[in-house]
Amino acid sequence: MFRKLFINPRENCVEATSLLFESLNASVTFTTIEKRITSHPNYPSAICISDFLDSLKIHNLSFTVTEEFLDRADDPFLTLIHSDQYHIDMYTIVKPGSHNKLSYFDPDLHSWKTLSHKDFIPKWNRDFVMMFQAEGPVIEEDYKANLFAERRQLLFKYLAYTSLPLLSIFAIALNFIMSGAKAVNSSMYLLLSIAGCITTILLLGFDVDKHNHVLKNICGKGRKINCSAILGSKFSKIAGISWSAIGFTYFAGQLLLGLFNIFTNQSAIANALFFTNALALPYTIYSISFQTKAKVWCSLCLVVQILLALQFTVNITSGWYYISHLNTLLEPQLLALVVLAYSLPAITLSILMPNLISAKEGRYTQKEIARLKHNPQVFDLLLKQQKQLIFSPNEMGIKIGSGNKKIIKVCNPYCIPCSNAHKHIEEILRTNPDVEVQIIYWISPTEESSNIVKHLIAIEKLYGPEKLKEALDDWYLTENKVYDNFAMKYPIDGAFLKQEEALGLMHNWCTKEEISFTPTFYINGFRIPGSYNVTDLKFLLAS
Repeated sequence: MFRKLFINPRENCVEATSLLFESLNASVTFTTIEKRITSHPNYPSAICISDFLDSLKIHNLSFTVTEEFLDRADDPFLTLIHSDQYHIDMYTIVKPGSHNKLSYFDPDLHSWKTLSHKDFIPKWNRDFVMMFQAEGPVIEEDYKANLFAERRQLLFKYLAYTSLPLLSIFAIALNFIMSGAKAVNSSMYLLLSIAGCITTILLLGFDVDKHNHVLKNICGKGRKINCSAILGSKFSKIAGISWSAIGFTYFAGQLLLGLFNIFTNQSAIANALFFTNALALPYTIYSISFQTKAKVWCSLCLVVQILLALQFTVNITSGWYYISHLNTLLEPQLLALVVLAYSLPAITLSILMPNLISAKEGRYTQKEIARLKHNPQVFDLLLKQQKQLIFSPNEMGIKIGSGNKKIIKVCNPYCIPCSNAHKHIEEILRTNPDVEVQIIYWISPTEESSNIVKHLIAIEKLYGPEKLKEALDDWYLTENKVYDNFAMKYPIDGAFLKQEEALGLMHNWCTKEEISFTPTFYINGFRIPGSYNVTDLKFLLAS
């Protein structure tokens, strides 16, 4: 649960897609899966999964089935089952077994379960089943580098979340070694502070994302239990600061003071722990009375009240309550230590929380913008407002594909962005048979670098579109572009390389159309809007 919530949280659609790739033994990182799925304009529908599979040349087909399908299925498939926790249908991967049994991934428990067909059918939504099959090994681009970066990021997250608890465990062990049985109370106090930090971090999670299913599940749900109702009320803040933030600052400060107490064994610090805990106790009365009046309970809030009471109990049993020592809190050295212990978490929180909330809102905004951008009606409206071609390119350049949706790509053979765009053009052609791409090169016939363009035009005339496609892939997908090497692989008679007239026509056309940069794209005669790029076209041209 800790990993799912903090280290590597996984949304159902993303998690199911990740499991799908695991069933194919595909080399695709979870980071890539999450990015491609969540950035899709139709996320979290099955369309985003299907499009991602298409981009990796994984054949997939979705259909409605009957119960008898389970008896015939041999390969894993993606489907929907009803969630008992969230009361909605969620994605899962099913692996057919023998003797009328199957294994499926439980999206509620995040683990595999085995059921008989009879027990599985009542929770199964038979209106959606996706079968999938790869043409060959599935490996994402730069897989090793992406995997290394992903593992490094996970390692940093583990270190960030476990460093303080590990330090506390070390301090407790050292405390018992140094003080023996006397270390029980101070160690217990430290553990209560750690529990308080974890609980208040969960409460802070509601401030960042009130719709987080994992947090809602931890808090519990029902008519009488509703963390969102309490944490979303006007009484959940004081002077604009949430009680969750105040609670985290308190427990984190107590944890730091507790560590100082163990390592220094100063009675003055123990007194500081008692008095700060005593100051926090009235909050328990406030919180419980408010929840009683509201007739709704926040289970995590109640845990905080219990921890405060337990801390007070430890303080009393430890004898850390000498009123006569109250004046020691005003000693400059101790006062500075207390201020430091509570200031560090407060400052950290004041920096992190706005960024976390902004990042969450930013991701939501990006998804909404993507949906708006990839709305065909919006795109058509913006497209018609762009500059339209004045002169028809006719048959100049080279063409790939055939269809009613026409893309013109104006590029330079040595332009890096043009090379990067090529793989996206290939994906568009592969997934949209109704698309035709016309490539026009903006290059002077007298330039030495024009040889590759002449060669490509000659290949199209001599060998046709299939050989041309192969040659284009060889040229654009090669990092080091050396024309001599390309010419040796695709030998052409010298007479066919005399394409100066064709290059001249393209160069003049680019000048007349006021082409100022490459690549420049036109869709059905209109220049693509500035807020769009070639990666957006695969969604729009499929509509």
